[in-house]
Amino acid sequence: MQAQTFLREMSMNGKYRDVLVSENKLISDVLCRQQALRDAVNNKDWTALMDAAGDVNEMMDAFNELDKEREELALGGLQEDAETYGLLAEIRGKLVKSRIENKALADYISITREFVKGIIDTAVPQSRNRLYSRNGYVVQPQPESVVVNTLF
Repeated sequence: MQAQTFLREMSMNGKYRDVLVSENKLISDVLCRQQALRDAVNNKDWTALMDAAGDVNEMMDAFNELDKEREELALGGLQEDAETYGLLAEIRGKLVKSRIENKALADYISITREFVKGIIDTAVPQSRNRLYSRNGYVVQPQPESVVVNTLF
């Protein structure tokens, strides 16, 4: 009986370690694609941006599935060792790095959007009448379409 329990634990520990290794590889790939995403934004390559964003989303969906599997295995009462703790620490570090990359990119996009909006508001002033939504909240008026000739 003890032998079966020991073998089951060894099998679960091996599967747990395999899931951690898969998560580690996947989050490394996500970090590489996030770099490509940042490069696409900086180079204003919108096709590459859309491709990289789609890839990152798919990878994070796969990561979330692996993480659910890891959590289910962890609830089974695993004996964690130094290698497992090391993998977990590495994954958590990469996740923090990924969050920082996401935040930096979101901040850059937000600042750039506000800057461009400010330029457009200055160059093509819109009427400043207050607009209200159906619920009675004040809505910021959106600028009308503007065509910019970039040939000269």
